[in-house]
Amino acid sequence: MALCMLAMWPLNAQVTTPANSGFSGDFVGWDNTMTTDALMIKHEANQPIEWYTNAVQRMLLNPDVTGPMGPGFTPPFPNVPRDGFLLLSGQPDAFTNGASRAPFTRLHLIDDATGILNPVVYAQEHGFRPWQRNGITFTGNSDQSYIGHKYAGNDNTDFVIQWSDNPDSSPWGTDRLKFVFTTTYSAAAPRGAATMEGVEAMRFWPKDNAEVNVGVGDFAPPAIGDPTERLDILDGRLRIRELPNDPPTDDRYLVMVVDNTADTLERGVVKWVDPNDLPGGGVDCDWEITPNLDVVTAYDQSAPSGCPNDESRVGIGIDRPDAKLHVYNDWENMLGTAGFFHNVYGSQVASGLNALCEGGGTVIGARGRATMGGRNIGVWGIADNGPTCVGTRGEAYGTATNTGVEGTAYGGGTSTGLFGLGGGATNVNFGVSATGAGGNVAYGINATGQFGGLANYGIRAAAFGFNAYAGWFDGDTWTTGTGWYNNGLFSISDGSLKTAIEPIENALDLVMQLAPKRYLFNVEAHPHMQLSAEPQIGLIAQEVAQTVPELVGATVYPAQFDSLGNMTSEALSLKGVDYAKLGPLLVGAIQEQQRMISELQQQHHALQAALANCCALPGNDADQRMGSIDNSQLSDPTSERLLTIAPNPFTDRTTVSYTLERGGRAQLLVNSSDGKHLQVLEEGERSEGQYNYTWSTAHLAPGVYYVTLLLDGEPLVKRAVKVQ
Repeated sequence: MALCMLAMWPLNAQVTTPANSGFSGDFVGWDNTMTTDALMIKHEANQPIEWYTNAVQRMLLNPDVTGPMGPGFTPPFPNVPRDGFLLLSGQPDAFTNGASRAPFTRLHLIDDATGILNPVVYAQEHGFRPWQRNGITFTGNSDQSYIGHKYAGNDNTDFVIQWSDNPDSSPWGTDRLKFVFTTTYSAAAPRGAATMEGVEAMRFWPKDNAEVNVGVGDFAPPAIGDPTERLDILDGRLRIRELPNDPPTDDRYLVMVVDNTADTLERGVVKWVDPNDLPGGGVDCDWEITPNLDVVTAYDQSAPSGCPNDESRVGIGIDRPDAKLHVYNDWENMLGTAGFFHNVYGSQVASGLNALCEGGGTVIGARGRATMGGRNIGVWGIADNGPTCVGTRGEAYGTATNTGVEGTAYGGGTSTGLFGLGGGATNVNFGVSATGAGGNVAYGINATGQFGGLANYGIRAAAFGFNAYAGWFDGDTWTTGTGWYNNGLFSISDGSLKTAIEPIENALDLVMQLAPKRYLFNVEAHPHMQLSAEPQIGLIAQEVAQTVPELVGATVYPAQFDSLGNMTSEALSLKGVDYAKLGPLLVGAIQEQQRMISELQQQHHALQAALANCCALPGNDADQRMGSIDNSQLSDPTSERLLTIAPNPFTDRTTVSYTLERGGRAQLLVNSSDGKHLQVLEEGERSEGQYNYTWSTAHLAPGVYYVTLLLDGEPLVKRAVKVQ
């Protein structure tokens, strides 16, 4: 029969229960017969040990038990040993219900769902298997799960997480295995770890008895439900950090694709497809032969199937065509040629080459290129014997980038991209006359020089004769590179062109407010401007504008476009500094500074002469000797209050006090008795007021010294005596 513990027993006591007097070894208490005393609950009989609180059974420890396990009254597992298994439950029915054969495993926990108490609580064993021994079984709410070992023999032990459900005929839904993360609860949290349910990281959902689907993500919200595929990723991305390095397969293979249909059950599902069946391939996209025996492609098809249509480009020998029809050729190695020839003799119009291009980002009427010959001519046009003769004419307009005529020639003894000669006119002759108009960007001439072994010139011009200028520009110029000038650079500064002329005042003050800087251009942020990567020295235009706005100008760096007319960079508003105008300002500042230096030199010479006269007078009375500077000043009481030394005489330190009745540049100087300059105690701009200076004289020998206060060059002198 069961051993029931209903009281606390004294220490060092062995108590035999009356009901089991036949088993002298039964007791509850301290076993002091062992090497180390131990609290022991001992029962000699092969009977369970039960624990009670509040007169309700809470725990049961099995004796040696072997019995049937499994659902129903005909158990599939007739003899399952459950020796020493422990059952723990807060529900008394778990112990008294005859249908329960708990505990199933080494530790068995039974409970019912909070607030869903069934009149009969029993341990559901539909999912039990005999290998569930050394682990923990959980049963409650008529369901079962297990976590622990599964022995497979020969020291082969698996760790198992198992859960089960009711029989297939159960009216309730399938149970799931979930991984849930929670944190501090918040009633305001709409979803996630702070909610009552927490955030679900993963769930395993038995689709049927043969398949279990795995869902990664928070499938808990009712609108989502269970994973529909063997692996169902709710959101986020799938990443393979290390791809296989196996050689590519030479056999037939399939391509994995993701379903993009509007069907919510199929959208996002990974499937496979034959590469030949991918959109854009197959017989539907072959070139076609019309009834007129024309070969056609990329036209307006009545039933588009993903193949090229009339908006697509066609390439022959190239997979990225730049035109409606682009035939590949290698200009450098002369591999492949493409030509269009049309010649109709005897007709009203004869065209050696007739090309029309319109409406694109870049429009080029005709473009020719010839290289590697003894004489290279990009385009040669001859027209004669008619009322109007035009050798070559190119027109392009109404698009983002317009090029009237573009010619390139290189590699020969002499290469001329474009050659023009104008002469014989009475007033004006143009070798080349070019105008760019309309569109986003218009260039009169767009020239590039490249691939030269010694030098490259985008444009090279020369002019000879009277009033000869190699270049004349009506308008502003922009240079991204460095400019070099052999014989200087002049700016128009003729007095006949100027009015309202007046001198610059306070130039030195303006220059002193400028702040030169060392800096680097932000090349990475503005690669299209071809800024220098070298260290720079200069001024910041926005700072200069606060002081000398006449030195600062504003402009807009225009938007840039590629050859197809696509904008590659937006327009940029900029400010600049006219460093040429800075020169006259610096001249004025130097002149003002030189005048100040001259005045200071005169004051310095006067002070030296006054000190020399003072020190040359006989006697030891310093006031008498200083009288040679200004006797009326020394005897004036006002002078006494403007400069004082106290204490005087002194030992290691004293205080020099002075009063300024007006603001200006003040200096406190110390001279020896023979007039030599020793030290500058203070100097700087001072406003009207009284000032004190603590003078440390520890480094001076005992003797007589003179302290001079200079206010804008006007001196006051006092004798100072240091004693031992």
